[in-house]
Amino acid sequence: DDYRDGNKSAKPDVQAYSILINAWSKSKRQDAAMEAESLLKEMVDLHDTLDLKEGPNIFTYTGVINCWSNSNSTEAPQRALQILKTMISKYKEEGNENMRPDTICYGSVMGSYATRGDPEGANEVFAMMRDDFKSGNTHAKPGIQAYRILIEAWAKSGNNNSLVEVEKILKEINQAHESGELVNGPNKSTYTAVIECLKQHQGTEDRIQALGGDEGNFRRRDKTEDRNQALGGDQGNFRRRGQLFALRRPPSAVHRVNR
Repeated sequence: DDYRDGNKSAKPDVQAYSILINAWSKSKRQDAAMEAESLLKEMVDLHDTLDLKEGPNIFTYTGVINCWSNSNSTEAPQRALQILKTMISKYKEEGNENMRPDTICYGSVMGSYATRGDPEGANEVFAMMRDDFKSGNTHAKPGIQAYRILIEAWAKSGNNNSLVEVEKILKEINQAHESGELVNGPNKSTYTAVIECLKQHQGTEDRIQALGGDEGNFRRRDKTEDRNQALGGDQGNFRRRGQLFALRRPPSAVHRVNR
């Protein structure tokens, strides 16, 4: 309103919209995701008409994805996936690195499916991430966190085949780690997720005990190291986001993103 009343210094920019979207991502209101997506669409429209100099970027898109991932709406996973696909499409059309999805974006969408016990949906997004990485997106390399989300999706699915599937994923993790494709192998949270799935099946006591020993080997590790392993490739994406943020923010703001 102040801008419309003539105060040219009060013109909303991408940072103002990002702050609003971030606020909605932390809101408990049922309409939070709809409100956040509405702001995103408003940004796109204003940018198309040149009323907004800078359009949505990876921060704003990820913020809206997070809103949907945190939503209880039955359509949340599909809405989050659609936004992810929009990011991919826009990057291909415009070549703008500021909106190219990374493991954080993919992981958030995967998590939306996993929370609802939908391994097929989570695996679809995982396959998209892997294909994106193979096509040249170094920021979309699947890490141990993505594999853990897949395991959690199966654990919550109630599927009779979940036991077989999580063992396949664990084997894939170990093989990828041994070959050097995956920097970090299974960690405490990985084993915990597998054990939670095994507990749902009879006759898995010995396997649970064996994995429990492996899980215990991680408990003595420094908490910071354990967190770094869980994040895996996401660390580089936090640094990347800090670099993108630096293009238009003062050093103090960049420091907050990189922490």
